Amino acid sequence: MKSNLHVFLRKYLPGFLFLTLSVVVTVFVVQRFRLPGQSNMIESMAMDMATMKPEIGSVPVGTAEVVLKRLSSEQTYNGTVRGLNEVTIAARIEGVLSLVSVYAGARVKKGQLLAQLNAPELAAETRVARSQVQESEAEKALIAQEAVRLKAEQNAAASRMNEARATLKTADANLKYWRERLPREKSLLETGGVPREEFERYQADTQAAEASVASAKATLRTLTYEHKAKGDLLRENGLRLRMQQAGIQTAAARVQERQVLENFTRIMAPLNGVITERLQAPGALVTAGTPILTLAEIGSVRIQVNVPDADVAGFKVGDRLRFTTSAQPDDEIETTISSIAPAAVSSNRTQILEAIVENPDGLFMPGQYVKASLQKAEETDAQPVIPERALLQVGGQDSVWVVRNQRAHWVPVTVGIVSGEWATISDLEKGTQVITDGYEGLVEGMAVSPVTWTAEGPSQLPVAGGANRLHEGNQWSLTTPISPDFSLTVSISPQPPIAGENSLRFELMQEKQGEKTAFSEATLSLKTSMPSMSMAGPNLVAKAKGQGVYTAAFSGMSGLWQVVATLEIEGKRLKPLTFELNIP
Repeated sequence: MKSNLHVFLRKYLPGFLFLTLSVVVTVFVVQRFRLPGQSNMIESMAMDMATMKPEIGSVPVGTAEVVLKRLSSEQTYNGTVRGLNEVTIAARIEGVLSLVSVYAGARVKKGQLLAQLNAPELAAETRVARSQVQESEAEKALIAQEAVRLKAEQNAAASRMNEARATLKTADANLKYWRERLPREKSLLETGGVPREEFERYQADTQAAEASVASAKATLRTLTYEHKAKGDLLRENGLRLRMQQAGIQTAAARVQERQVLENFTRIMAPLNGVITERLQAPGALVTAGTPILTLAEIGSVRIQVNVPDADVAGFKVGDRLRFTTSAQPDDEIETTISSIAPAAVSSNRTQILEAIVENPDGLFMPGQYVKASLQKAEETDAQPVIPERALLQVGGQDSVWVVRNQRAHWVPVTVGIVSGEWATISDLEKGTQVITDGYEGLVEGMAVSPVTWTAEGPSQLPVAGGANRLHEGNQWSLTTPISPDFSLTVSISPQPPIAGENSLRFELMQEKQGEKTAFSEATLSLKTSMPSMSMAGPNLVAKAKGQGVYTAAFSGMSGLWQVVATLEIEGKRLKPLTFELNIP
């Protein structure tokens, strides 16, 4: 048994020891002599070739030229999902937004509270109007009480008038009696039938009857005047009462108006749908008519397809239309064209074919990208085309990256037919160079180098260069004018940088009459990102050290970083400085 083990060790142990020593030496050499920014084997295997960036210099991209090509009769066009009804929700009164409870993409129900306005002046006006109503009601009650009193006094005067008429009637009857008797008594007096004393008594009774009649007439006349005066006062009271009632109705209408306006401080959803835009934030002062939100009804949606003017004649309302959305590219929906209308922007030389589709489950959302297939009887003439993979869509707008003077530029375009791997384009001239591959990490104006692109990525990297990169060639320092009067120098330590342990140093200089001096009265803000990963990084905090120097700690991980430095001097923002650095 021991003999076999001895033979095994003598035969295999030297080879095992040599292999182990080779691995250790290889790892040491790779780690010791690996260049800054160079990936190890594991990192290289994990790296997506489509997002590789050269250490220094421009970004490698695959490109193609705009060419003239004849496409097949099966046409594919780009389009967008729109809400059946799209409503702009605006303020109806002036106030300050105290609440906006929804964001873009939120689904809302009819009657749901979307926003709240604060309008204290309106509440104060409502209180004043209510106070006026209460005062007018109290005044009306007093006038009504006065009317009751005047009516009672008028009735009392009427009663006394009736009594005065009865008294006058009695007095008239009594006077008539004495006036008829007195002549007979006078005849008897003359014939000696009655003594003179008795006749004089009869004569006195007649005079008393006449005085009673005169008194009764005077009393009736006074009571008549009093009754009329009470009637005049009562009519005046009625007029005042009606005027007061009109004032109450006016004040009540003012209260109702203010209450209606107060209801406008609560902004409710007019229909079921989805919020597509949030245009104002809490704290904003808005006036009547200021848009706050846009709301789209999605129970049914409109599929709008952009078709070139030259192709529209081949389609009509009722034709079959098949489409897929960006959210469900494998789920093809079939419907029919419901309308054909000119596009809102006639310069696009396109018209809109529209189809209405039921959307009870909310699968289609406003703004979604649509690919629609339509069958046309005739084959199209040769048109400018680009590879379909060069197309990008942001916010419902088709766009491409084009190369001009070795720089990448973002250009909105109008897409006509998409057939197979090609798409017609009406905005770019023949020969224009468009980027088809490697555009994932591009930013406007970035230097690019067209290279041969394979399924594994670029076949080679562009030659190192680039003026906006901190690297060993520029001693890890850049100096850039940011205005006619100011320049900014940025450097990093240690050199080369180390993942998680770096410090950025900025020095701001002002030039006056040919002399440069340090400038310390500025505010510096810093934003970071990793373009190759489309990922925003932390916002760094810059600390002023005096003599125009600002520093910021930077704990970024390994990879290519982009930093945007923005200076604000006396409330004015200067041109931002954008630079890159690669952390090994």
